[in-house]
Amino acid sequence: MSIDSTKLKNRGYRAALLGVLILVIINSLGFGLIIKDYFNSANNIKSAQTTNVDSTQVTSANQVGGVSLQTNTLDNYLVYKKQLVNLVTTQDPKVALNSLASLMKTTQFVDDNCHILAHEIGHAAFARYGDFSKSVSYQTDVCGSGYIHGLVEVYFKSITNPGTVMLSLCTPNGGTCKHAVGHGLMYFTNNDIPSALKLCNNYTDLNSKRWCGEGVFMENFETNTDFHSAKYLKPDQPFYPCSNQVGIYKYDCYYYSGRYLVRLNNSNYSAALTECTMIPENSYLLTCVRGVGSVIMRENILDPKQVEKYCATAPKDTVNSCIAGALSYYIVIENSSYNALKNVCAKFVQPALKLDCLKNV
Repeated sequence: MSIDSTKLKNRGYRAALLGVLILVIINSLGFGLIIKDYFNSANNIKSAQTTNVDSTQVTSANQVGGVSLQTNTLDNYLVYKKQLVNLVTTQDPKVALNSLASLMKTTQFVDDNCHILAHEIGHAAFARYGDFSKSVSYQTDVCGSGYIHGLVEVYFKSITNPGTVMLSLCTPNGGTCKHAVGHGLMYFTNNDIPSALKLCNNYTDLNSKRWCGEGVFMENFETNTDFHSAKYLKPDQPFYPCSNQVGIYKYDCYYYSGRYLVRLNNSNYSAALTECTMIPENSYLLTCVRGVGSVIMRENILDPKQVEKYCATAPKDTVNSCIAGALSYYIVIENSSYNALKNVCAKFVQPALKLDCLKNV
C-alpha cells in the first residue's frame, strides 16, 4: 500500500520549518543546548494537562513569524530540567530521581516526559562527578531507567574506545545497561545507525545485540541534540530505515517507528494506528501498532480508560497488540507488579477489551 506522498511531503516541510523556528527561539533565550528532537517535530507532545510550573519563571514565545507554537511545552520542559539538574548539583542524583518520581505521580507533563528528564539527570551526574563508577552508583529504575541511558551517553562521548569498554561495562544479563550502551553508541557515532549497530555486534550473544539495538533505535526515533542530529529521520518516510535492517534489528526499528508516527500525527492516535497499515513489510504491522500503544500509555498513564478508548480504534485484528504495547510501557516505566497491571485492566470499561488487557498481564 502506498503512502500519500503529498501529505507526507507537506509534513516534512512543516517539521523542518518548526525545527528551524525552535532553533531561533532557543538561541534567543540563550540556551546552548538544543532540546531533544522529541520537542522539534510538529507539536509532538500534548500541552501540559496539570502543572506546578509558575509561568513567570520562563519567557514564553508562543508565536514566531506568525506561526503558533504549542503553549508552554518547551518552557515547561526547561523549567523541570533546571529544577532537577539543580538537585544533582546541590545535593545528589538520587535526590533528583526521587523528586522526578514524586512529580510523575502528580503532574501529567512530567509523567509524559519523565524518561528524557531522567536522561538529563544522568547527563548532570556525569558533569558533576566526571566518573562513571561514581555516577552509576546512584542508578535507579525510575522511568524506564532513563538515568543510566543518559549517563552512558555522556560517558561514551568522553572516551575514544567505547567498542571495547562496552564489553565490560554491564553484567552478562544486564539488559537495561546494554540498552543504555545503544544510546551511548549513538552519541559516540553522532547518531549514525550503521556505525552504532556495527559496534553493537561486538557483543557475541543475540540478546545483548538486541538490547543494544533497542537503545540505538530509541535514540534515533526519539532524541537528538545540537551535536548529534538525527540523520536517519525522514518525516515523509516514517518507516525509514527499517527495511534496510537485518532480522535481529528490524523489530526494534519498526517498533520505534510506530512511536514516531504518533509524534508525526500530533498525538492523533487513530491516525498513527492507521498509518501503521502502510508499513512496507506487513509482517511487522503488529510491531508498529505495539509502538503506538506504548505512546498511548505514556501520554495517558494516569487515565487507563483513555488507553482503552484509543486502542479500540486500532485497525482490525490489531487492538490486542495496541493494548500489549501499552502494558509493556507501563511495566518498564512504573516498574510494575502483576497486581498493578491487573489494576490497570480493571479500569477498562468494555468487557472484551478488559479481557484482552488481562490476557497480556
